[in-house]
Amino acid sequence: GTLADTPYWNWSSAIVIFLGRFVPLGLMLAIAGSFTVKDRKEVVEPIKTQGPLFISVLVVMTFLLAALSFFPFLVMGPISI
Repeated sequence: GTLADTPYWNWSSAIVIFLGRFVPLGLMLAIAGSFTVKDRKEVVEPIKTQGPLFISVLVVMTFLLAALSFFPFLVMGPISI
């Protein structure tokens, strides 16, 4: 097995955790900064949020995301008994 309390292990895991947390954050901020520099195009007609199509898509997506969040527990539940 690995020895989890060696200086090499501590430093290498700390560097990996640091890079795994802050590199994606920096990339997201760089993308957001590039979006702020670009010119905005005016949209003639915005998305209508009062129609039945938008409401039905919103409700279906809400239920779909809720179902997908419970799906692993429903599948793994009988295995753990």
